[in-house]
Amino acid sequence: MFTSDFTSVTPVTPATPATPVLPANTAERVQRSDTECRARAREFLIHLIGAVPDDLTWDGTHRLQGHAHLGGRQLVVIAPRDDLHRTVVLTTRDWEQVRRADGLERRSLLGACAIADRGRLAAVLATDELMAAA
Repeated sequence: MFTSDFTSVTPVTPATPATPVLPANTAERVQRSDTECRARAREFLIHLIGAVPDDLTWDGTHRLQGHAHLGGRQLVVIAPRDDLHRTVVLTTRDWEQVRRADGLERRSLLGACAIADRGRLAAVLATDELMAAA
């Protein structure tokens, strides 16, 4: 399905993504280390695309914000700090819109733009290919 899109990924045996267990009380929320947050984001990428892009790098300032390329597009990966949040993958164009939004608009944009499954990923890559061809 994405044969041309995986030229720069390291094959990894996909693991079944763990379903987050939400604490009964948000006061019990435990934040993870940056290393664990990034590992969970990599697990999500394995589930989403079947591998972790070779060029995945993490921002030095915004430590849970990663950047990678897939199918000629740069993706932004936001690693979840705790079990109340999930990994978010966006195109850089969508990420810029989310960053500039406030409150409810940001939440709405995240829901609409997040690449959460292979169907959405295929749609994003196909849309970008159509835009490049035009």
